[in-house]
Amino acid sequence: MSGIGACTLESVSQPLESARLRIAAIHFLNPAPLMWDFEHPPQQSVLAARYSLKWMMPSACAERLALPIGDPNAADVGLIPIAALATTPGLAILPGCAIASKRKVRSIILATRANQSLADIRTVAADTSSRASLAYTKILFKLWGNQDAAFLPHRPDLDAMLTAADAALLIGDPALFALEDASARQPDSAEPAAPGILTAVQEQLGLKLDPIKIPTQVLVIDSIERPSAN
Repeated sequence: MSGIGACTLESVSQPLESARLRIAAIHFLNPAPLMWDFEHPPQQSVLAARYSLKWMMPSACAERLALPIGDPNAADVGLIPIAALATTPGLAILPGCAIASKRKVRSIILATRANQSLADIRTVAADTSSRASLAYTKILFKLWGNQDAAFLPHRPDLDAMLTAADAALLIGDPALFALEDASARQPDSAEPAAPGILTAVQEQLGLKLDPIKIPTQVLVIDSIERPSAN
């Protein structure tokens, strides 16, 4: 799980009639299903009367929830990195609202230069959009034995990041775009083969196709003759 729905304790007791609740929303692909009704009919107009939506990065969502409720830039509800719960007092978790995955996560990647081992990495250009992803990566580096690696804040641009550092941490849509561009970064002599249809369906849709044999009706035509004039 990389993000979780949270609200301020003060907003829980705030009457809905007094003002629209302020939502700090993330404009990434992975939370799009959670935000669909806010942007599309028939619920769009109904929700707009009760909620005020502001789009931002995950780390900014946590910052907005940490502001005093009377601050004009504060948010009442937001999808925030899990790590922010430990550093932001006065938050309550909204049940049933999260970004999570049962399988491989594609929206968080650590990219390194070719032929470079993880133990040799000394600098990481870090996309700071998510505090949780950055915290997880620092923990992994300690487990890998290179806890002295320096994390350098950087805008999410893979080429520029790998020019400035040994590795790059990408989050959200930039990570997905980098994966789509991965084939272009492979050496010409080692271009990866495309996955088969069964593998692609299982990885992308979570569906497993098993070939089976079942009885079917078959029509056999022995011969065909042109009809006579009569």
